[in-house]
Amino acid sequence: MRYSSHQCLQMAIPWFVRFARQGVVCLILGCVALAAPTAMQTAQERDKMVHDRIETNLRKIHTAGDWKATDQALGRLWLQMACDYADEEDLQHSEDAYSRAVRLFQRSSSQQDYAYALDGLGVLYLHTGRVKESENILKKSLTAYEEIHSEYGVPRVHVDLATLYLHEKRFAGAEEESAKGIAGLEGQQESYASDLIEALLASSYAKCFQGRCEDGARDADRARALAAKFRKDSLVGIATLLAVGFEQWRNGSEAEGDHSMREAVALIKENDDMPTAVLLDAQLKVLSEFAEYLRQSHQKARAQQIEDEVAQLKGGLRSDCKNCTVSVMGLTSSRK
Repeated sequence: MRYSSHQCLQMAIPWFVRFARQGVVCLILGCVALAAPTAMQTAQERDKMVHDRIETNLRKIHTAGDWKATDQALGRLWLQMACDYADEEDLQHSEDAYSRAVRLFQRSSSQQDYAYALDGLGVLYLHTGRVKESENILKKSLTAYEEIHSEYGVPRVHVDLATLYLHEKRFAGAEEESAKGIAGLEGQQESYASDLIEALLASSYAKCFQGRCEDGARDADRARALAAKFRKDSLVGIATLLAVGFEQWRNGSEAEGDHSMREAVALIKENDDMPTAVLLDAQLKVLSEFAEYLRQSHQKARAQQIEDEVAQLKGGLRSDCKNCTVSVMGLTSSRK
């Protein structure tokens, strides 16, 4: 059985894009907010590491006059703190830190840092549902990247815009932006593979929501091949599994789609390889998507069980992030 367009799933990208984007911003600048943990490091130890780094950087900022900090140096401290606050799901402080970094980089001579900070702020706005503000900031970031001919930054922002247009149900625009991202990222360093995966997933959803799900499935399969290089329970791997499950379900392979989505749910529940607040947020989003899928496939009793789990998880979120969840599955069910 094939499902009509209004019964499709949404897209399994929004929660993934923020983690990937902030990790890239931090790692490019030599930060370590999302650096891989050591084998013996517990979630509590990682949380403490992030908290301690915030406290250390705050002390550096408060004593900036003593070490004659430049605007660029201070901006980089605030940018690191924006990433760390996001790891703690403290989005209000993360936004403030990004905004401070943007202002400092505007006064410095580093256009690259300015573009990075705008990019991170734009994705944060998208994560918290401020789509118009996000689009405005991301386009400013794109302009800044273009001015310095950034071979990585330009396609990266095209992917961010593709994700934004998926939220807005502007599927033709999402396909166009994801195509630009794919073209720019193909052949880049292998370390950017997660960004290419994200571009392919955006393209997959954009095509399927325009009635070309077989084309979308080919993009999802390409993403799955690339994701094989990552741990299966990584955010990259889980996002790809959700996308593949969507395409399988949408193309009539119901049993395969159901299996892929259930595997994604199992993997995110087992994952303990990221800061506690980030993991909680990711689990909430994946379970929300799965609950919506179960409702649309008429598995109401199981859907209610998952919704109860979602409600419990929401109780553990910070108050400023309880409305941050973007339904991966509900977009087309709300289409007119």
